[in-house]
Formats: sequence, structure tokens, C-alpha cells
Amino acid sequence: MLPVVVAAVLVAAAITVVFVVFQPQRRFYDTTVREPPPATVVGRDAARVRSGAFRGLAHQASGRAVLLPLTDGSRVLRLEDLDVDNGPDLHLYLATARADGRASAFARDRVDLGRLRGNRGDQNYPVPAGVDTGALRSAVIWCPRFSVGWAVAPLPSP
Repeated sequence: MLPVVVAAVLVAAAITVVFVVFQPQRRFYDTTVREPPPATVVGRDAARVRSGAFRGLAHQASGRAVLLPLTDGSRVLRLEDLDVDNGPDLHLYLATARADGRASAFARDRVDLGRLRGNRGDQNYPVPAGVDTGALRSAVIWCPRFSVGWAVAPLPSP
């Protein structure tokens, strides 16, 4: 009887670890965010606006990343019509690597804008002051827990 109880406890512990660490349950629900664009955008037709369409890396993705200049001199990375598979620990990066480069390059020489608030919809992420946006070539949805790129969008120079 004791071996059965021990086996049951070990199986329960293993299942708990899988759900806590890998979070497979996140693949089965979506989080939608609907933020309006910033009110102080310099102008969407301005030459300084940079944008590109997301393409999937390890997962399917669609939508656009738009780097918007604001009237106060700051910038916001806006995700529009985002639709990407959910994951356990997704972050949004701005990277110097080109969007058509190797996925492993996106984890280096990048600016982490924080956790992805939702895997669907429209979202705004402030770019920290002092970041040289001219050197950034792509917006990346990345899972640092597993070092996996979810999706990438090019940010071509104006």
C-alpha cells in the first residue's frame, strides 16, 4: 500500500511542477487588451513613424508593431491587431537584430519593454528615455523562461 501512496504523491508533485513551471494551461485562453493610441502622437503620417507586420517564429502571429514619436520627444511602441499564441512568460523587446535574422539574436542587444499584457488586441508600451531607437531594427515577442522567440516585426528606418 505504501508504494502506491508514494507513487501517487510523486505523480501529483510532478503534475504540479509542470503546471507551475511550464504553464501549459495558458495555451488554452487568450487575454485581449484594447488600449487607444496615445493622444500626443506627432502624426501617423510623419516620416519618423516606423512599423512592420509581425510574423511567427515558434508560434503563429499577426498584427503590427508601430514605433510612434510623441510630442514630448518620447516614443511608444504600439501593438495593433495583435494575435499571437499565449505563453507562460512573454515579454516585448526592441532589438538591434534584423527581423529576418536568427531568432537567437533577438535575446541579445535589446531593450525589454516588459511583460506582454495580452496576446490579442491593441497595446502601448513606453520606450525608456535615453534609448537610441535609431539602432533598433525589430520588435520581438520573446519567452525568456525558455529562450524562445514567439514573433517578430521589422522596424525599418524612416
